[in-house]
Amino acid sequence: MTHERPQFILDYEKPKNTEIKYINGHWYLYERTSVYNPKTKKMRKKSGKCLGRITDGGFIASRIRMDPKAYEDIEVKEIGISSFLYSRNRGILGRLERLFPDIYREIFAISVIRLAYSPRFKRVSEFYDTSILSELFPNLRLEPSDITPLLRTIGKRSSAIKEFMSEDSDSLSSYMVFDGHRIISDSDGLEMASVGYDSKARHKRQVNLVYAFSVSGERCFPYYYKQFSGDVPDITAFSSIVEEASIEKENLTILADKGFSSEENFSLIEETGFKYIVPLKRNSGDSKESIPDSMGGYDNSFTYNSRAILHKEVRKDGYLIHVFQDSMLLADELADATLRMEKRNNTIALAMEREQDRIAKGKRRRLTDEELESLKPVSLQECLEGKASMGTITLRTNNFSLNGSQVYNLYKRREAIEDFFKSYDNSLDFSSSYMRNRYSEEAWLFLNHLSAIMAFDILDEIYQLGQTNQISLSDFRTTLSHVFADKIDGTWKLARITKKKGNFLSLFGLDFTAVINEING
Repeated sequence: MTHERPQFILDYEKPKNTEIKYINGHWYLYERTSVYNPKTKKMRKKSGKCLGRITDGGFIASRIRMDPKAYEDIEVKEIGISSFLYSRNRGILGRLERLFPDIYREIFAISVIRLAYSPRFKRVSEFYDTSILSELFPNLRLEPSDITPLLRTIGKRSSAIKEFMSEDSDSLSSYMVFDGHRIISDSDGLEMASVGYDSKARHKRQVNLVYAFSVSGERCFPYYYKQFSGDVPDITAFSSIVEEASIEKENLTILADKGFSSEENFSLIEETGFKYIVPLKRNSGDSKESIPDSMGGYDNSFTYNSRAILHKEVRKDGYLIHVFQDSMLLADELADATLRMEKRNNTIALAMEREQDRIAKGKRRRLTDEELESLKPVSLQECLEGKASMGTITLRTNNFSLNGSQVYNLYKRREAIEDFFKSYDNSLDFSSSYMRNRYSEEAWLFLNHLSAIMAFDILDEIYQLGQTNQISLSDFRTTLSHVFADKIDGTWKLARITKKKGNFLSLFGLDFTAVINEING
């Protein structure tokens, strides 16, 4: 029986004189030779010994067929994600060495491991032992009994933590996102944990973690964080973090979300001296007054990621309204409206058909003449009536120096912040704290921050390659975590990878030769 071959089998480069067999739900690689049959006077295929199993993670050599002595000399460790994060974040490693000279290796290794695998602290040592990090930073003490005092040591060095974050001030742009993120805490020993209310309607003890992100067309990164009591509103915390981080607020433009689109919040932001770009809800007064009735009502257009964006600018008293119609968003919303119209019309047609069938057969009617008459299909005109806002985004700003294209690009960069916090909660599992005192909580947040910087660098790379809709942070981590190195006869080598993984590495320009040479050296 022939079995359909999955993609990882199709991508596998089979060595010469071997064959692939499907046995009991698994794929195996066997030796294959050709022998002469004197009776038929023809060569025939002869299968040899099993060499190992082929999986979506690569080839796994058969232990049974290997020389036991040779097997003892082979060691396998993950090199993909750990090597990538090590190579890409040497600047962070250098700053940690200067500010935390006695524990910088431990801090860096834990941050990498938590981004790569999202383990609890008690399992960090397991991943360290199976990662190439244990070769780059040998003999680190990361057992659970070592982690607790390490966290207290880190948490007590708040001045070093603040200095670490402040050193990025030279890279700041004049456009920043301040975003509050609620972290649930079950600890009664944390002064910052107070019962608060967040967008998820969780009335629990929580810490309000406020982040400042620097946003530009070239780079977007988490710059500074500060924790506040869970009952402190986000807008109140902004001025505090700007002052502590010594951010020049005169040239600062805040990129906020729809949660800030109220006159009270606009007044509070302006009182602080900040400029802002804030998206408005479609049913807001400024949106309704500004959205054109047709495409002809827009002033100009530009392209974004190879799609058309129509733009209209409306000047108000003290601020500007920018209206954009995104062709991709319009297509998605139009498709959704059409689908709903089709479903409704199909339901109406079925009801009419069934009622007409009852009338023809003299059965008891379920609809009156008036109800039957009211069953009329919805026309496209009726479906789209009052939908001029379809596909539109409305932004309000008091920064008069930006044109429509600049405002739109900054707004879209802010979406990366939202993707980051989704990753912060889901992929990195940082949504809840189980720390029991303020020192361990401070250390937990700092380690989160380091992992977040590294994660944002990955998200930014994916964004720059235009792969946001195809590759997530989780996809990136999972793929690279299945790239291994083998140590044979005392020398580390990159293990065989599938063609699919090779294409992935090529997309991001990844090459582990330098790291392999470093650990071999």
